Amino acid sequence: MVVAKKNVSFMLFTDRENLLLRILNVFGYADKKLMIDLIGEDSNERSLRFRRMSMKKLKIIEEFMTGFPIGYNPKGKETYYCLTLGENGLGYCANFPEGKQDKRVAESWEPHLHHDFILSRVAMEICIALEASGFEIEKIMNESGDFKELTSIRPDGTILFSTNTENVKFGAIFIEVERHYLEQEAVARKLSRYATAIHEEKFDKAVGFDLSQVRVVYVSTTINKFNNGIEKIKTVGYKGYDLLCIEYHDLMEKHVDALYTYPFTGQKVKITERIPKEIGSNHG
Repeated sequence: MVVAKKNVSFMLFTDRENLLLRILNVFGYADKKLMIDLIGEDSNERSLRFRRMSMKKLKIIEEFMTGFPIGYNPKGKETYYCLTLGENGLGYCANFPEGKQDKRVAESWEPHLHHDFILSRVAMEICIALEASGFEIEKIMNESGDFKELTSIRPDGTILFSTNTENVKFGAIFIEVERHYLEQEAVARKLSRYATAIHEEKFDKAVGFDLSQVRVVYVSTTINKFNNGIEKIKTVGYKGYDLLCIEYHDLMEKHVDALYTYPFTGQKVKITERIPKEIGSNHG
């Protein structure tokens, strides 16, 4: 359960706004559309604009412009607005389990920013899906999180969650964003490292509790890269954990109803399927 102060300079935040701030705190940047999708369903356009402007005025968030990411260039749009935390937003996030993260300076190399945008979006969609299925979000982490000292692999992003039951159990979803075509050798190395870290319970030791369920999600930025990734993973093989693949724009369109693909069988499932409320062990 997250416990945090609920106001900054007399502004109250909704649960969805708190999730947005946590994600910006961890991954640094997001596109403005994430805020619209995350908060907009609970607000009309006028109230959403008021909330956004109020958060800017209080230095909770900042906005800046960048070029369009690959595959996203709406007709008639000339500017692409991005979000990051402001000075007071960083201070506010110290109240969350992630703690206050170091402020990362925006890179002039736009693909790097787009990588953060994708991570922020994927993390948001997974968190909402987990909460809708009755799970609690314990902690959100980037690649510089708790695993950098204890494992040979650092996921791009991690969502730690727990069951909202009397016998609380914990799980983790690891996010890998692939902006390039996968090389078979690199795939084999990464999947092997995941298998070793999971089998030896290194992730468990890093976070300080047993992870009864772990799942790795590969996110590809185009359909061709998605198909390439599926083939490379099938060729290499893996065992000992769940691995799912999804194409980013499919996730953007379908949100919590998006279907993730098991590489070997081609079976498509939602991100929370096969994660029962009473999570069973998948180690060994």
